[in-house]
Amino acid sequence: MLKEITREEALRIVKKRLDKRFSDKIKSIKIARDKIKLDYNNFLDFQKHENYSKDEAEALNKLHLDDTYNNVDFTDNEKAQLKIVLNLKQCFRKYYFGSAPQRCCFCGQLLEKIEKSNGENYNISTIEHLFPKSKFPQYALCINNWVPCCSECNSSVKGDSFFESNPRQEFYDALVQLGISESFGKEPLQIWKNISFDFSKINGEILIKGKPEGKNNKKAFQLLGFYGLNNRYKAIQRSFYNNLFNLLKCHNISSSEAMESFLESCQNANMQEMVSDFSFNNYPKLWHDFIDYVLYDYNNLTALWEEIKEYNKLKYFKM
Repeated sequence: MLKEITREEALRIVKKRLDKRFSDKIKSIKIARDKIKLDYNNFLDFQKHENYSKDEAEALNKLHLDDTYNNVDFTDNEKAQLKIVLNLKQCFRKYYFGSAPQRCCFCGQLLEKIEKSNGENYNISTIEHLFPKSKFPQYALCINNWVPCCSECNSSVKGDSFFESNPRQEFYDALVQLGISESFGKEPLQIWKNISFDFSKINGEILIKGKPEGKNNKKAFQLLGFYGLNNRYKAIQRSFYNNLFNLLKCHNISSSEAMESFLESCQNANMQEMVSDFSFNNYPKLWHDFIDYVLYDYNNLTALWEEIKEYNKLKYFKM
């Protein structure tokens, strides 16, 4: 059996193909060719940025690099190196996460897998351009500007919204505030791991690294805002209590001790249950925070148990 190619090897071949397509495209440009190439190659050096004149920006747009992104693919030789029968985007999605959980890089939602007739599989995701290709066509083919995400995050919610005054520096500041500036471009992007939720607030509140929005994490919250995460998380948290109550009813909880034990198992379990068309496994961090909020607050725990007792009484009388 042939040894499967590693994440690093696969992404290196993807990058090589993208870089080659980029180089081929910019050969036709007469002005700012070196500037555009330098900008592309320095994508990860956020302290550097290129300013384009009106004529240079027009020449860059005429290259239609954002359209090129849609039809780039491997050569036959590259497919042979990869030992897989997938196109370039499918290969990127298959290998991007490596051994990390295949979850949307922003909200943490599980990315389902699809299997081709030949046995090859890859996750069903869309490819988000962190720097929108409509505004930054020079990065349309830059592999470090690509991240797999769910359709909700790569939707009309974001569109081409992005930092305006100093995009590269502001994006870097957001990475620093999220605590992922050192790993960016080296490891899969997992913004969701640094997001938690304060259920004690009336309408709930997103926290980044345990802290609410403030002057020291403003750019990170702005980045989350581009993907509508604050409003989406608030909508999800409103259904959590009903979903938990339904789970407890299904498991015939008969004592407060049994309820606490069940909550503790829920906290760490890889929840696969579907309740009201919602999978807890889609938002594990949010679910974990919610269970903490119920389990380790005496008043919340007592109120939940009283509701379960009342339900059990009604169920008994209906029998």
